[in-house]
Amino acid sequence: MNAIFIFLALHLHPANYPMLVTDQSEHRIMLMLVPSGELIREWRAADIPEAHRKWFRNPSEVKVSRDCKYILTCASGGGVAIIRLSDAKTLWYDSVGGNPHSLDIAPGNTLVVASSTGNQSTVFRYDTTSLYRPKRPRKTFKVPDGHAVNFYDYRFYIAGSDKIFLYDYREDKRKDVADLVPAGSVQIPGHGAHDMIYGSRQDIFYLTTVDTLLEFHIKDNSFHPISGKTVRNIKSISEAPEGFPKIVTLPKEQWWTDEVQDLKGNTIIRLPGAKIYKARWLTGFKTSFTTISRNGEKQVKSW
Repeated sequence: MNAIFIFLALHLHPANYPMLVTDQSEHRIMLMLVPSGELIREWRAADIPEAHRKWFRNPSEVKVSRDCKYILTCASGGGVAIIRLSDAKTLWYDSVGGNPHSLDIAPGNTLVVASSTGNQSTVFRYDTTSLYRPKRPRKTFKVPDGHAVNFYDYRFYIAGSDKIFLYDYREDKRKDVADLVPAGSVQIPGHGAHDMIYGSRQDIFYLTTVDTLLEFHIKDNSFHPISGKTVRNIKSISEAPEGFPKIVTLPKEQWWTDEVQDLKGNTIIRLPGAKIYKARWLTGFKTSFTTISRNGEKQVKSW
């Protein structure tokens, strides 16, 4: 499902738009058209050896990267993976344990994973020519209750507890694993940071916490509240393509739900029996490598 698919979804199915959904009832990631609910493709770690599939139970993240060519995912079972969007093929995977909640990638094939259990984040140098390699080189560092990670302008932003922690990225191909240099932290006006994702505007992340929903402005490290019918305990938020609303997931039981809503509380799609944790519009807005503007023009960010 590449740029051609997105074009077709918009033009041949004007009432629908592609969405990525994590469904923990069946331990899968779904690519579907919304609001029709037509399932285009799903990923269940079926091309991973059976002994390792348990790592991908209860998927906890789904996001796109590299101009919508890759899906990045991790799961409460400890697994992290890079998936090719066009055919749902697993290109790279490993296990970090510690209930990973989010991940992002940087130039130089560096990948950072934020885990909540053990307050630990992990750095890899991934290689999609090697699907899995035991004892692959990695580095770990402490981030309290890590729940979200984004890469932007040669810096990783990791949200955990009541702060966003900043790490400057130092690419060095001579090393097995890249260096991340601590660059301070930003106090969040709330507690229990959860989801953090790119928005459609330059230099903005959306951030959810237990008690609020915020815009984080990267240039001045400022926070700005977002209004809505509910702003508390949002598990995921996703910026809308033109003409579609921002979407959120709010738990009905423990941490999951069977529907995706907008900020006014309207149901965008309901999937009876599903255990949805996160949902993302397939927009490609400000991935680690490119930006796709609202008129569909690709804008490659200079490094």
